[in-house]
Amino acid sequence: MPLRNSIVIALTLCAGGLAGCSDDEPSAPYSVIQTFAGNGLQGAGQDSVPALNSALNLPQGVTAGPDGNLYIADWYNHRIRMVKQGVIYTVCGTGTPGDPIAGPPREVSLTRPTGVTFDADGKLIIFAWENHKVLSLDFTADLVQPIAGTGVAGFAGDNGPALGALLNLPVAGFYDDDGRLVFMDQANQCIRRIETGDITTFAGVPMQPGFVDSVPSAQAKFNLPTVASSLPGGRIVIDVSANIYVADTNNNRVRILEPEGPVPAILSPAHEGYNIRTFAGNGTQGFAGDGGPALNASLDRPSDVAVDSHGNVYIADTFNHCIRKVGTNGVITTFAGSPGSPNGLELDDVGDGASPTHAFLDRPTGICFDSHDNLYIADMGHNRIRVIWKDPDAHQ
Repeated sequence: MPLRNSIVIALTLCAGGLAGCSDDEPSAPYSVIQTFAGNGLQGAGQDSVPALNSALNLPQGVTAGPDGNLYIADWYNHRIRMVKQGVIYTVCGTGTPGDPIAGPPREVSLTRPTGVTFDADGKLIIFAWENHKVLSLDFTADLVQPIAGTGVAGFAGDNGPALGALLNLPVAGFYDDDGRLVFMDQANQCIRRIETGDITTFAGVPMQPGFVDSVPSAQAKFNLPTVASSLPGGRIVIDVSANIYVADTNNNRVRILEPEGPVPAILSPAHEGYNIRTFAGNGTQGFAGDGGPALNASLDRPSDVAVDSHGNVYIADTFNHCIRKVGTNGVITTFAGSPGSPNGLELDDVGDGASPTHAFLDRPTGICFDSHDNLYIADMGHNRIRVIWKDPDAHQ
């Protein structure tokens, strides 16, 4: 281990510095970053081996499942992979790109999937990005089948069956409290929603990239990458108050969709009114603003957003090579990564075991929290999944 990292670890793990440091002294929350999956090599990787020993290929998204396992959108391996008790497996995808049709999950071809979520019944919902489809994986039946999209890129089908709709790079989404699937249709520049099998546009003006803010959601405009040769962007997340956060990638902002008026204890289908405003970012591409209001900060093509159990918002500030945090007081700081520095002192020196702010990330794309508030990062350029433990001592 390089001397620099040894010093960082000592300073990080010993409360109050070197003086009074003891083996019994607890580590501070979020004081250590580690690799959770991936050996740093870009490749197909093996299954049924320790996750740390397997290669990944530009991982894009991470999701903590309700089963306690971590799910990875292994983008250029065209697979969804799962880490269970430290071992990695493929749950969907042959590894060869192709058009997904109904069938057993490991016999279904995917083309560059970008993320997953879960429905109320525990089915795995897959955003088959370059297939322009959304799929459902029923673990009990061992069956994958499309639930939205024909496979043709475009925009069509609103107010009709989702299976007959045209999508264009669906990237990520979630289920709301009413059981509706809400997802970002990236190249169509809008958020769409599926309810009882039918699809509508929920936010954004379809196929019109731009920036329109402080308006009802239907009048909003986003600016997201439009071609498959670009990196995915525009991921969304919902918090416990039904606020929806959007990584508005090419606008270099994070936007927030807020329900109009008081939020009912349980949102009903009739509660449709949302307004949009900027939550973080001044629209200038770059890195600036730490320690000040998030609205004054500069971001560089953010691609994902996550919210912890205390209401703090975290941003995958992708081309700043870091994770930014916006506290409940509206102040932005760097939570992990060294802005502007994607590589370490050596090719294998990414800063594991050190303070997260002394570690190196390379174009982090996906982030998520698990039920214990541990933060997982798809460190795409390093072909790793990183984790920042809330309680480092529990994982020594």
